[in-house]
Amino acid sequence: WEALAVHAVPIADAVSPVDGLTTYWERLFPGGFPFPVIQDYASLPGYISDVLADWPASANRVSAWFVQYKRGLARGLREDLRGLGAI
Repeated sequence: WEALAVHAVPIADAVSPVDGLTTYWERLFPGGFPFPVIQDYASLPGYISDVLADWPASANRVSAWFVQYKRGLARGLREDLRGLGAI
């Protein structure tokens, strides 16, 4: 979250440290996400090179996606509150 908040491009670990699942990011963002997820840290330098080769466009894509994601969360919260009669 911190990387997304500062408009960086995260390179996420595919394996959850809690339960070992490799589908964490797909479950968290079922519609997809614009940042790389790795299982093998030997490939990390290649991922970093790919992100930097497309800089700043890669950061702009991730930032725009994250803004849309947060707006969707806010819309969903408003709809839930409206449905509960709180608005």
